[in-house]
Amino acid sequence: EIMPGFNWQVAGTEVQFNPCPSAQYRSARELLEATVQRARPGARVLDYQRMPEVEQKMTQMAQGQGGSQAQVRHDAGRLLIGYEKDGVEMREMFTAAVSFSQMQGNLVGGAGLIHAARAPNGRLDFTLTERIANSMQPDPRWMEAMKQRSMANIQRIGSAQSAAINDWHNRQMAIINAKGAADRHAERMRGNQQV
Repeated sequence: EIMPGFNWQVAGTEVQFNPCPSAQYRSARELLEATVQRARPGARVLDYQRMPEVEQKMTQMAQGQGGSQAQVRHDAGRLLIGYEKDGVEMREMFTAAVSFSQMQGNLVGGAGLIHAARAPNGRLDFTLTERIANSMQPDPRWMEAMKQRSMANIQRIGSAQSAAINDWHNRQMAIINAKGAADRHAERMRGNQQV
């Protein structure tokens, strides 16, 4: 199973105009455990393994892109769970690779996809998700459609943020102007009383 990725601001580091939701996950393990709680309620966590080779590959790819002022940390791992389904004891492995970027105190996490593979206990092939991930070839038409939709969403969110900032600014200016008018009126009234 391939589950959609997720981008979030780490709780306690949020900035108001970042469109990403707030979540407490500070590691791949925390993200995977939360995913398991939603996807497989009642499942038991049996094991967790970091994937340093994936983290290293992510770091190398990020260095090749360059240009970012953010501090970046990569965290990847796999979580093994157990549960019973239709009277059969199951094993399932969830895998995720997460990038954390920190800039000016705001910490943002992002996982592209979450992979899950399951089988009856004793029959789970632990290398299956890696083989599948390495063999995937995205359709160029789909990639272009995804890119266009992502750009449209970014523009829509950016426009909404700009409108919200402008509305806030206009409200603040109206408050300042109203206070200034009230202060000037009060000063005129005091002057009239003194005269």
